[in-house]
Amino acid sequence: MPGLLLTRVDDRVTAWDAAGEELWSRDGRVTWNAFLVAGRLHLVGEGPLVTIDARTGEGLWESRAVAGTPVLDGRHVLGLARFPSAGGRPELVALDPADGTEMWRSPLPDGTDDVTASGHMLVAVDLTDRDDLTLTVLR
Repeated sequence: MPGLLLTRVDDRVTAWDAAGEELWSRDGRVTWNAFLVAGRLHLVGEGPLVTIDARTGEGLWESRAVAGTPVLDGRHVLGLARFPSAGGRPELVALDPADGTEMWRSPLPDGTDDVTASGHMLVAVDLTDRDDLTLTVLR
């Protein structure tokens, strides 16, 4: 998206062109993070993951399947499942970035509180012990 500048004030996201003209503005639920991939802006907050068209600001899809801040692997939006299906055991959930449909789930190590990306690796984060952070590289 050459020439596109995104700003956030409180939970309002605004898109600007290279000349400084406002293209669109959108309120709502953007409290943590936003990431832009292939013309789609994924907005992360306390509510659902919201995906909009970065060119127009039009809402494309929402999902409550992922908790926390998701990551992308180039093909999927990946994150900790908000509602695990395997008896409450943590799960990794993969969403299709085009429409938000759930593609698959996979079990995570017990105690996983979040997933993150670091250097080309997907990592499970366990924050159970406040004095000892446990990281597990996922394969």
